[in-house]
Amino acid sequence: MKGVIAIITLFLNSNKSLTAVNHSKIYYGENRIGEIKIVAPDTIGNKSIGECELTLYVLFDDYYINYSLGFSGKTCIVPITDDITEAVGDHEMFIEITADRKVLGRTNSVNLRVYPFNNKETEIIKREVYIAQIEELTEKINSDESDFEDIKSALIFKNMDVDDDTPTSEYGDIIRDIPSVSAERFAKVIDNSLTDTFEIPKGTTNIKEYAFYKSQISEFILPSSLRAINANGFSNNYSLTAMDIPEGVTYIGSSVFTNCQNMISVHLPSTLTELGYSVFVSCAKLKTLNIPASVTSLSSSMLQSCYSLENLTLGNGFNAQNLNIAQSYSQRFTTETIVGWLNALADRTGLSAYTLTIGTTNLNKLTDEQKAIATNKNWNLA
Repeated sequence: MKGVIAIITLFLNSNKSLTAVNHSKIYYGENRIGEIKIVAPDTIGNKSIGECELTLYVLFDDYYINYSLGFSGKTCIVPITDDITEAVGDHEMFIEITADRKVLGRTNSVNLRVYPFNNKETEIIKREVYIAQIEELTEKINSDESDFEDIKSALIFKNMDVDDDTPTSEYGDIIRDIPSVSAERFAKVIDNSLTDTFEIPKGTTNIKEYAFYKSQISEFILPSSLRAINANGFSNNYSLTAMDIPEGVTYIGSSVFTNCQNMISVHLPSTLTELGYSVFVSCAKLKTLNIPASVTSLSSSMLQSCYSLENLTLGNGFNAQNLNIAQSYSQRFTTETIVGWLNALADRTGLSAYTLTIGTTNLNKLTDEQKAIATNKNWNLA
């Protein structure tokens, strides 16, 4: 199980120099992973950022790992993944800048420091960093000094390094990115003791990986600004019983609701295009779910072990390959529900055939005429 341990922010300056904040700190251990966030100016030298090609080089031991940088606005996020060596210590980073296939130059170097970290400590740290750095909030906390101290105390309780006078402290940067909720409620979120309704701040567009993993929150209110929910965002939450994903969300990542054992219903928006691997695996009480026609990419394992699934509907014009309903192992689907799936399938006549896997038990509930609803539209039933 993996999650962001630290976000290292690099500021790329117009004079082709590079500065680092967030203390260039990342932990090494069984669950190591992190992100490098690069913030660029409007121009580099006499070139706009859009005219330049940028490559980040990270030196580990005796070789460089390079990442081609693609910016959204002025920001680029680069994942630090398992291809990075296990070496502990300082590792040099710089950016090479090219335009029209010519190298314009390289930035100054900064260091990434990798610290040893055991598995237990990694588990302690990873969630609160996610929660504290939910991306792109338009509302920031507005608190007095006592609120800051309350938050600092909560982080210390979770064994986070918050020494203000050391260059490796994440304290200041976490404070700046805390959602606009009270210090008391934030402290409860990070120590898993908040059990009631939690409203994710307006303006949030992206719920990060493991943001509410193993939380005890019973209800989430999601903002209309939301566009993506990343891997394991709400997984292993035993208190959730329902989730209404707002219109505008286009992406739900892998295992977002995995092992939410008391989840009964989930409503997905008509804007959704991608459902990741194992999204609903082991949601044993999930009864009601819709998969909108807008979904064009999904994983065949997404419904595995959803034994109680009964009210499953597909949006009219559904056109995604490899939906495997049989893996739910549910015996509750009526013939009327199954025929509803077949009627909803897009007509693929003249295109390559897609497969809808409903399993032998469900196939045996259908007449040949009912099966022909799908096969006449160039769908295979399995």
